[in-house]
Parts: sequence; structure tokens; C-alpha cells
Amino acid sequence: MSKLLRIAAVSVVLASCSSSDDPGIEVDVAIASPSSPAVVEGVRTFETNQGHRIVLTKAYLATGSVGLLACLDHDHHHLTWGERLRRLIVADAHAHSMSSPVQLGIPVVESLLAPAGERIHVGTMEPPPGDYCGLRYAAFAADHDAAGLPEDVSMEGKTLYLEGLFEPADGSAAVAFQIDSAESFEIDLIFPQLELGGSGELEASFSLGKSGDHWFDDLPLDTSADLSEAIGTTFLLRLRDSLKVQMP
Repeated sequence: MSKLLRIAAVSVVLASCSSSDDPGIEVDVAIASPSSPAVVEGVRTFETNQGHRIVLTKAYLATGSVGLLACLDHDHHHLTWGERLRRLIVADAHAHSMSSPVQLGIPVVESLLAPAGERIHVGTMEPPPGDYCGLRYAAFAADHDAAGLPEDVSMEGKTLYLEGLFEPADGSAAVAFQIDSAESFEIDLIFPQLELGGSGELEASFSLGKSGDHWFDDLPLDTSADLSEAIGTTFLLRLRDSLKVQMP
């Protein structure tokens, strides 16, 4: 047998052993619709801590990527409000994030008015064996081939779109508003250490949830004009802080 044929034969044997001794690991990721407040007749109504009422009639968010965090890679520190705001403002807009065995880079647009309990399947990762402690979630502007693009609003180039009514606490006339933002953000969502492969699990599933109860708290609302871009940025931070990872 020639040297070349011997190398090819060894490669086939090694590949066969690898596929039988190291079964694949699969990690499913889904995005859950906001748990609160409830959707009534297609809208969400928010009571703010300042006594204002916000009625959202359209609301979309673009998810850019979701990735697994190895336990040793995660720097679990807490940023101040100002530091989070600076990171959000200077973040670059992305078209596509790269997919890998530990990251889903498929952009997905979700309606923030979907009833509680609905889920969108983002995808399945096939990570190498190891200990994992969290998910890194990133939101950034959608491109033309993002999944879930709505028909009633153009989300291309946008991370966030909001449309609705602001009803002031003083009882004055309601003001219609429209906000769109291309700002991006990312956040590390921590879960208890999970061993995948080896003596650990071969399958896992995660759901990214959020609650809207405080999305509009302390917003610098202006009743004399459309809501400003700064309000959209503040909203993104509130939304970001409401995200959580759920494991069945």
C-alpha cells in the first residue's frame, strides 16, 4: 500500500471512531414574546412609574446573534447606567454576524406585540464539549434577508421600531409617536454552569424571555413633538435590562 493510501485509510478510521465515540451536541435557542403587560386587541398598554400611559400599536425588535459563553470566557461584571449607555451609543451597526458552532448569526425580527407564550426558533448550535455559563445576546439593525421581516413596517437598517400613543399623566391630549433606531447592543445572560458532552448533557434548549413592565419608566417624554432618538435609546436600555435566559 502506498504512503498516500495508508494516510487516507487511517483518516477514514479516525473519522469513523470520532463519529461513533463523540455523538453530536445540540443546543436549541428560541426567542419568547414579552410576558407582560398583556396584549389586548393587538396592542400593549404600559403604565409608567410617572403615571403616564403608553399604548404600543406597532413594535419590532431585530435580534442579530446569540452565542454560548464558556465559563472561563465570561467576565461577569456589572456596568453602571452611564457605561451601558456609552456602550450602546458607540456600538456599530452590523449586517450579519458570523455563525459558528457556538454562535447563531442569523438575524431575526420579532414583534414585541406577540401574545405571551409565543416563541420564535432562532436555530441550533453544535458546540464542542465543555462547561458553559451563559448566552451572549446581540441586537442590531436588520438587513434585507433577516427572518421575520414584517409587511407593515420596513425594518431594513433598523434595530427597533415603535409606534403608538403617549397619554400624559395630567390628562392632557394624547400624542402619537413613532421611533426607529439603528443602535445596537449586546448583553451576557448568565445561567448555572452546564456541562455539555463528556459526562454531561448532549442536548440543551434555551429561551430568551423579557418583561415589558418597566420599558417606559423614567423616560424623558416630550408631549409637544414626536419622541426623540434619545428616548428610543433609553428604551433599548430598558428592554436590554429586562432580558433573561430561561432553561426548561
